[in-house]
Amino acid sequence: MASDQDETPKETTAFIPPLGPDGPFAHYQPTRIEPCAIDQQHRSQPFHLLTCGHIVAVDAEPMDNRCGLNCLHVQTWMTMATIHKKAEDVDLRPGITLRSGLTTSALHEPILPPLTQNQARDYLYCETCQGLPIRSYFMSHPNHPFRRSLGITRPVIEYFAGVAQEGIACTLAKLFMNPLGYDYDPKLTHNLRCGHHVYVDPCRPCAANCCDALPCHSRNEQYNCKMGDAIICNECVYRAELVYERYIQAQDTIASYVSAPQPGVPDVPQITFQPYVPGEDPYFSSYEDEDFS
Repeated sequence: MASDQDETPKETTAFIPPLGPDGPFAHYQPTRIEPCAIDQQHRSQPFHLLTCGHIVAVDAEPMDNRCGLNCLHVQTWMTMATIHKKAEDVDLRPGITLRSGLTTSALHEPILPPLTQNQARDYLYCETCQGLPIRSYFMSHPNHPFRRSLGITRPVIEYFAGVAQEGIACTLAKLFMNPLGYDYDPKLTHNLRCGHHVYVDPCRPCAANCCDALPCHSRNEQYNCKMGDAIICNECVYRAELVYERYIQAQDTIASYVSAPQPGVPDVPQITFQPYVPGEDPYFSSYEDEDFS
């Protein structure tokens, strides 16, 4: 984290670990999702990792892929800059002493990052957290503070990352469940910022969205380090798609109720959703046949 508070917060990519035939990550293939990344022309990329742990793809018009104030690395920079605020910069409001102003970070006005070609001062919308598609939320909240961004669904990954559906199916990291406590290779599991413990095969080094507070079991493995790409969480992709699925089902139910009114006093329509059945979707298969050894 930069010590100079006037610098723009930046994401750093760790060194590339040995990928030779004898290395532990010989079969590692980076995903094409690099959150809060900048290309060689210093242009911001569409994917961003938010403080909630979800990854979104900016779809603003006109195109504006800059980081928002709720990007994870920006919030980290703001927190550190506010905590280490200089004494002469502390706002001593009525009833606040210099000692309390220096020792209580809650009394500080947050230090915002400077506006640059890669940094904005708005917030990126998260469909998974809000539970509504971006268009519906903007219609119901005209004075929203968000910039248009989409949850990570398979069509979004295909469009923004240029990955075919078959490739996406091989990239999604499923939830790791080991209730019987079988032995497994810790390099195959990762703790993500979204709160999910996932299984990745073939094994890979830690990703940009791996946790630091509760690090992955393989964080201290030789040659392991955090890479610039992200692990695509199968559960988060499913939940982002479920936001649209539920919204479509609700619209269909309401439309059918309005188009065919019943005589008398109508009952309130009950919106029901089809339960997910494991195995029906090849992208969300069951873990029964998985081998974690």
